[in-house]
Amino acid sequence: MALFVVSLVASSLWTSYSQRQQTLNELREKGLVLSQQMTAVWDFMSANQDRFEASSFSETGSYQGLHCAIAGRSIAQLFTNESGYVTRFVNFDPRNIEDTPDDFEAAALDAFHAYPSLTEYYAVTEYDGQQVFRYLAPMKIERTCLECHGEPKGEIDITGHPKEGWAIDDIGGAISIVIPMDLYVSAEQDSVL
Repeated sequence: MALFVVSLVASSLWTSYSQRQQTLNELREKGLVLSQQMTAVWDFMSANQDRFEASSFSETGSYQGLHCAIAGRSIAQLFTNESGYVTRFVNFDPRNIEDTPDDFEAAALDAFHAYPSLTEYYAVTEYDGQQVFRYLAPMKIERTCLECHGEPKGEIDITGHPKEGWAIDDIGGAISIVIPMDLYVSAEQDSVL
């Protein structure tokens, strides 16, 4: 009888562990795909920035157009509103206060700066009192980013902000995704019971 109980407990623990690993793999994959989709939006906007700028000036010459940061932030907000996920673009020296990193995001940015080949940073943690999966991917500076973010540092760019003086392949920030875990935790518990 004791052997049966030990076997049952071991089986339960193994099932629980396997389910947790499967959940983490699914969440990581979901975070990766979402970050790639947001990067694709950003890349599309950057690659077509000249076209947007051609129709983006008022009669007085002030810029009122669409650029990658506005498009990326707007699409992320729409996605957040529709999905319950939180999607942000964070940076240590943000142009918009809303892009200031929290402690978890700051740790990810530190890691991306310390290890430039690092392509992701993730963990199960708490966010607003809930257990969540957090996923960040670095945003590297590309040629199309330099018009607004390159040299010379401090020069005012087309959007009215001072340029950061970044170079190609610098870490310009990170895409931050927060995925609620309630459905995954329920599925884990159901599979063990």
